[in-house]
Amino acid sequence: MKTLDILKYVFTLVGAGMLLFGSGDLHVFRSDNLWFDPSNHIERDTVPVLVGESNLNRYWVDTSFMPKLAG
Repeated sequence: MKTLDILKYVFTLVGAGMLLFGSGDLHVFRSDNLWFDPSNHIERDTVPVLVGESNLNRYWVDTSFMPKLAG
């Protein structure tokens, strides 16, 4: 029987940018949890972020370019 190692780290992508609409303030966006180190898989300078126009706290960082975990 093989035992599984417990995951010790959770990673997130963190980025900042100015929105194309609104006040021009700088905003920080964080992705959902990634259960692996994404460093070797980031081959771009930008990541799309979808933002709600009426509520800037409602956003989603698009990590669909990252590999998916099996299972």
